[in-house]
Amino acid sequence: MPVITKHNVLDIKNVVFGEGTPKICLPIVDTTKEGIIDTLDSYKDLDYDVVEIRLDFYEGLKEGHLTDVLEEIKKHTDKLVLGTIRTASEGGGGGELTSLEYMHCIKEICDAHVDLVDIELSQGYESVMELVQYAHKKGVHVIMSEHHFEETPSREDMQETLEKMEILGADLPKLAVMPGSKEDLLTLLEATLYSSQRLGKPIITMSMGKLGRLSRMMGEYFGCLLYTSPSPRDGLLSR
Repeated sequence: MPVITKHNVLDIKNVVFGEGTPKICLPIVDTTKEGIIDTLDSYKDLDYDVVEIRLDFYEGLKEGHLTDVLEEIKKHTDKLVLGTIRTASEGGGGGELTSLEYMHCIKEICDAHVDLVDIELSQGYESVMELVQYAHKKGVHVIMSEHHFEETPSREDMQETLEKMEILGADLPKLAVMPGSKEDLLTLLEATLYSSQRLGKPIITMSMGKLGRLSRMMGEYFGCLLYTSPSPRDGLLSR
């Protein structure tokens, strides 16, 4: 199936990011292959677009079997599959990895020819560019992410971060921040609107925490294209 791209739009297997309502992503954080597949099967009657396999929780993360695990997972779903390894400094659940370990694991994910892979901007430009090139060579699209768990940066800083991600080759730049006030929430939405109008890539932004839930409800109107639902019970599952 050809992948169609144009300004602010990315079409992967007829899931169009940047047009229509924002797409919905459901994460899976189980520690075993069997647990991941069981959770995936439990999602079968839900209305969503992307399943994110959080491999930082997977017990065999460093054992060199990620490709095999993901290839098996792909047999159990027709949704887009996103492979993610969230490091400890970015809020991950599997402990810290060395830079070399992280790069090796991301390449393993790409070897499974999943639809999407998450690459953390914090890994540094040289490593990020190498991983983006590897992913694209394998036909895998890149969500490039950065998380701020203590604050909401200035509007200018957030806009600059999203622009850097696009320059480094991200197909879907992603920024997640923590609000301390309603003003912070508005700052994120302003940065989202500005960047969605000026960048050539569709973007993902979110404000975290209880207050941040509003950004996921309103993001559609400011240019956010994907909602990550904390659980199947989350209200974001309604279209």
